[in-house]
Amino acid sequence: MSRNSKIILGVTGGVLLLIILWFFSTGNSMLRREQEIKSLWRKVEEQYQNRLDLYAELREKASKIADFEKSTLKDVIAMRSDAAHQSVDENNLSPDNIQQFQQAQNAYKSAINLVFEQYPQLLTPQQFLAFQDIQDGMESPINKVRTDFNDAVQDYNSYILTFPSSIVASMK
Repeated sequence: MSRNSKIILGVTGGVLLLIILWFFSTGNSMLRREQEIKSLWRKVEEQYQNRLDLYAELREKASKIADFEKSTLKDVIAMRSDAAHQSVDENNLSPDNIQQFQQAQNAYKSAINLVFEQYPQLLTPQQFLAFQDIQDGMESPINKVRTDFNDAVQDYNSYILTFPSSIVASMK
């Protein structure tokens, strides 16, 4: 074998080796990008699940507070109604009847004060505002991971559609 033949064979072997290395390198790069896309999609799903769990928890808390406030309102209305129906028979104005009426009125006032001392302000509007704040706060991380995912998919698609990596991608 002549010297020129050996050089041509060596160059051809070197070029073939470079092509094989490039082929494996491109394939590995595509695999890494695919795995990155899968990882980012898991993060998107995780953020969606966190939001769903948080919504369920907040809805439950707000519902309990609203139910408590509803029962408190019903109690106050019932006490007011009872106090309004207490009367003194003007034909029978005895000291005992007047004292009984005053005791009923004082009991009504005490009951109203007790209810409002136990629960001085309504919390439902505050709970719904807090829910809206938390909802707004949840959307930012979701948008970030969704954007990261979309960017990774765009990068991967560009990579596999451009020449020469499209050759390797078409062989998969």
